[in-house]
Amino acid sequence: MNYRMVTKACLLVVALSVGGWSQDDPNATLQTDGMWNGRMWVGMTGSKNEKTLFLMAYQAGLKHLAIAATFDQSKSSADRLALANQLVETCWPTTLTYGEIQLALDRFYETPENRPTAISMALSKITARVPK
Repeated sequence: MNYRMVTKACLLVVALSVGGWSQDDPNATLQTDGMWNGRMWVGMTGSKNEKTLFLMAYQAGLKHLAIAATFDQSKSSADRLALANQLVETCWPTTLTYGEIQLALDRFYETPENRPTAISMALSKITARVPK
C-alpha cells in the first residue's frame, strides 16, 4: 500500500467514526470555526487506536498543506522541503510520540472550558511548550 492510500484510509476511518460519538450536551458542536475541537476529541471513546489514527491523518494533512503552502518553483526542492518542515514544526510537536501527544491533548481537554478550542490550536499550544 502506498503513502497516499494509507493517508486516504486514515482520513476515511476518521470521517466515518465521527458520526458515532456521543456528547454530554446535544447542543454542543464538534467544530469551532470549521475545525475539530475538544468536544470531538473527548467524544472519541473507542479504542486508543481511534485517536492514533486521527493524529496520523492530521499529521499527514498538515505535511501536505505545508508542502503546498511552500511551493515555489524558483526555489530548490531541498529549500522547499526545509521550509515545509519548519512550518510543520511550528504546529506539530515533532519530538513527542503519538501516545504522548494523545496524553497531552487528553490533559488539555480535561478542563471543560478548553473543549471549544480547536485541536489545531491545542496542538500549537502543546508544541510551544515542548522543548526542541
